[in-house]
Amino acid sequence: MKNFLQFLRRAWRYFRGTKRVWRRPPQSDLLIVDRGTASPLDEMFAHHKPHIMDIRRESINMLALLRALPKARLGAVAYLEAYIDFVKPKLVLSRNGDSDLNLWRIKRRMRINYKVVLVQNGWRPDRFGAIPIATFERGQDSIRPEIDCALVFGPVQADSRLLQYSDNVLGIGSTKLNQIDFSKPKMGNKKMVFISEYRHQEFLSNPDFYGVDAEICQFLAKFAIKNQLSIDVAGVMSGIERLEGEKNWFAKHFAGADWHYQEKQNSLSSYELINAAEMVVTVDSTMGYESISIGKKTAILCCRRFTRSKGREGLYDLLIEKSSMDLGGTANNRFGASDEFEDSGFFWSNIRSPDEWYRVLTNVIESSPDEFERICRPYADQLMVHDYGNTKIRAYVEGVLTDSLENK
Repeated sequence: MKNFLQFLRRAWRYFRGTKRVWRRPPQSDLLIVDRGTASPLDEMFAHHKPHIMDIRRESINMLALLRALPKARLGAVAYLEAYIDFVKPKLVLSRNGDSDLNLWRIKRRMRINYKVVLVQNGWRPDRFGAIPIATFERGQDSIRPEIDCALVFGPVQADSRLLQYSDNVLGIGSTKLNQIDFSKPKMGNKKMVFISEYRHQEFLSNPDFYGVDAEICQFLAKFAIKNQLSIDVAGVMSGIERLEGEKNWFAKHFAGADWHYQEKQNSLSSYELINAAEMVVTVDSTMGYESISIGKKTAILCCRRFTRSKGREGLYDLLIEKSSMDLGGTANNRFGASDEFEDSGFFWSNIRSPDEWYRVLTNVIESSPDEFERICRPYADQLMVHDYGNTKIRAYVEGVLTDSLENK
């Protein structure tokens, strides 16, 4: 009874603050799931007039919800299926493959006419975060996960078990990074770019998680002063209060160094900042792997230990069993999120030690661009494919929508 009352309270909060739509979703050959992560897919395939499905708190389609009620035991899968039946797509496309188990279950029915493709799905092993494969193996009402294609960053970003559930795995890199032409890099003047991973509430409420960020930034300040480097922080926050919180945090930890906060103006501004850097430094941001993929001298100090948390609270949290959303447990982030790489190398270290940080930073700053490229390229090609123009994903999607996938 207690759990049921909690469910009702959460449901009331959700429906009270969400727009309710009483018209049928329009038909479209391409259905992109999740408005919040639709970019840049919606721009890339705008000529197909895709329909974008809301799954956060933008709106809820009441007709799809009513159609899903008889299959309520399936939770969010039933709602997704009902919505898909209205749209009648050839292809369901989403960048939520890392965080939404339900998308892996919408091919459970016989004689369906759509393909399911999940984009940038790292599917890293359980102990490194993302979706625990054990959750898939438990299943939900015995629905076996199945999709047509997983589009991943690079070969080692996909767990070997992925092919048990996906007909195809294709390395496409980062769709946003692939939009920028890096053929003519802009070299900065003794400038280091540090990729911020600041999250306003989490920095305030979970200081242990970000303790390593504070230590590394204080170390970087000393290293920059010694080597006469300026530091540009690639900011992530928006909104005056959060932005000021991020700036104040870095002002505290970069005290004494020549540093500058670079506000995030748009989704590509951090990439442009990286392109103008002499050296890029990150703790464990994916942008570090993106930087390596374009040949930028990059230091990755990946030594964060963290506790995995539950998924976001939204419509799916109301429809899916609580246990299946509990990721739980602790994890060690490490370079490449893969056991294939050692704990330390020329440009990375998983060891929380100032001596290791100094070794890595010195290696990177003293290497020539050609030397760094020679050393890092074998790792870069495994971690993050660079496909300028997004030719691989465009070819696959166009092949599905024009019924010529075999030729593509």
